[in-house]
Amino acid sequence: MSASSESLALLGRAAELRASGTPWTDAATRLSVTHDELRLLVAEHNRDYERYRIAVGERNRNVSDVCDEASAGRTYGLSAASFREVRSACSRGSTFAILQFVFLGSAVVSGGLAAYFLTNGDGAKERPKLGNDMISVHPTLARRGFGLGARMKF
Repeated sequence: MSASSESLALLGRAAELRASGTPWTDAATRLSVTHDELRLLVAEHNRDYERYRIAVGERNRNVSDVCDEASAGRTYGLSAASFREVRSACSRGSTFAILQFVFLGSAVVSGGLAAYFLTNGDGAKERPKLGNDMISVHPTLARRGFGLGARMKF
């Protein structure tokens, strides 16, 4: 494994730890590097992405997503190692964006189930009049989003 691919692997593991809420110092300890080394690696990686973003903007103002350009293999003058890091950053960003929607979807489902059980109780025969005729919850899912509507009769 080259130094560059080791750096990318380390960045990937650090990103996973940070996404799970691990503080920088704990992430560095788990990865067997110092806090300063990890922060320097992240800053260097961000500089590569920033250089690429600026190069794309200068040469092609019609681009709306630099990661699409990186996926297409357009280097815009970056070195091979820097370009690999940019593509890796885009890949990780895409993965975390997908995970964000998965977690958000599971939170909505959990909230919907909680609302259902709160309104329907524990199945006892006698309960206060707070059933489905008083509160209704309506989850909606569309191609570009989702929602949760609730109605309460007084």
